[in-house]
Amino acid sequence: MAGATDTSDGTGPYQGWPSELRKSDEGVSHRRKRRHFARTPPISITSLTDMVTMLLVYLLSTFATNPVEVKDPSVEIPHSTCVPDEGLPADEVPPDGCGKIEETTLVMVTGPEVKRSTETGTKIQQVTPRILVNGQPIAELDAATYRVPESVKDPASGGYVIMPLREALKREKAVKEVTAQLSGRSFDGRVIILADRRTPYRVLTDVLVTCGESGFADFRFAVIRPE
Repeated sequence: MAGATDTSDGTGPYQGWPSELRKSDEGVSHRRKRRHFARTPPISITSLTDMVTMLLVYLLSTFATNPVEVKDPSVEIPHSTCVPDEGLPADEVPPDGCGKIEETTLVMVTGPEVKRSTETGTKIQQVTPRILVNGQPIAELDAATYRVPESVKDPASGGYVIMPLREALKREKAVKEVTAQLSGRSFDGRVIILADRRTPYRVLTDVLVTCGESGFADFRFAVIRPE
């Protein structure tokens, strides 16, 4: 018969198997495929996460803010002298030869006037003094009295704590604590005070009290070292 010849002479697949066996073969094949896909391992991102973490720690540990760069033209820093530290490694000695490179928070108090060069000479322009944290304006001083306005002070502190500065320093402290933890260090509470030489002592007192209240108790003052 034609039907038998087509399946028995090798020209086509044999169609004489019972339907039960054909279904069984298909089931076995399907199970094999499922077992094959089950062995495929899931994608792991652990190595990528470790690499990103190490890169973040490296960038944070290599950032330094000493010597301090002053970009505000209203700030005239007082002059001083320093004695070079003995025994510092070469990579920790800053260009001026004094102290060592450190990562710190910078609080700046700007001056009441700016000197600008014009075609006819130097012109002095009156400006509003401000308090900045790492270059970001936080509060303005009274332009007439060169004092911190009472409206931005915390009455519970006796009129010494500057509330906007305290909030900014608390945020900075939270960042520093995370940075220190990633770098395997402890938060040192170090802060550099950079103030115009005409800044009243009362303003400096307010700034120092606020820094201490916010967890920054290691004060450093920025000065210009004469040539």
